[in-house]
Amino acid sequence: MMTAIMQPTERGGNAMRRWSRSSKRVGFTLVELLVVIGIIALLVSILLPALRRARLQAEFVQCQSNMRQLAIATIMYGNDNHGYFPVPPMGKYFWTYNGNPYDVALNWPHFFCGGEDIGTLWGPTPAYPARERVLAKYVDPYSMVWRCPGDTGSVFMDGQFWDGGTGSYLFNELNPQAPGIPPTIVGLYGRKFSQCKQSTITAMWVEPAFNELLDPQIWFNTPTNWWHPNGQQLKKCNLAFVDGHVGYTTLQYPLNNTPDYRRAP
Repeated sequence: MMTAIMQPTERGGNAMRRWSRSSKRVGFTLVELLVVIGIIALLVSILLPALRRARLQAEFVQCQSNMRQLAIATIMYGNDNHGYFPVPPMGKYFWTYNGNPYDVALNWPHFFCGGEDIGTLWGPTPAYPARERVLAKYVDPYSMVWRCPGDTGSVFMDGQFWDGGTGSYLFNELNPQAPGIPPTIVGLYGRKFSQCKQSTITAMWVEPAFNELLDPQIWFNTPTNWWHPNGQQLKKCNLAFVDGHVGYTTLQYPLNNTPDYRRAP
């Protein structure tokens, strides 16, 4: 009977001893930890550049989508307004500076087709309420469509174009009376769609980098004007054309008579 009673105890003791021996090693050695850390660091070094490229590509695609929507909205405006490109009303909205009133539609028409009216960095912005702008019926002025996710600003705004102006994009609508602008550079200001004979190469919506062509001495080699990968090196930016398509287009000087785009019809 004693032998029968002691056998389970002995078996239990052996099991405890085996468990005790197997439980002595809990966790990693220093070498193992260093190997794991090294593997993680290697994976991070491989993945981060790929993630950054993916993010920049997503911003680029979103920017093109935004400009395509603006192009469609502009075409819809033309259909509703006897075929004319949008022109802000003159003699209605003024910005007073140093006691002098300035007609925002006359002096800065390419800014005021749509977009927000925060105007934190640029005085004329709140002078023309966003809800009253010519494209507000077609694109909500506070929609993110007006904002390029890669918007890093410009030398003109001294900050993000979105925060300082009425959006990240400019309409191809220059005032030929503005100082320093040649009278032949009139863009689409006051014109009809039917006047544009080369709609596939005539710019309608542009990024601020397009201004490099107007005054290269001021805008040239300014990194914040170029919002997409290798844009400054390649001299390329997104342009929406009169026919509604959007392209990542090489900017060439002079403005007219170039194979890729035209400033005016």
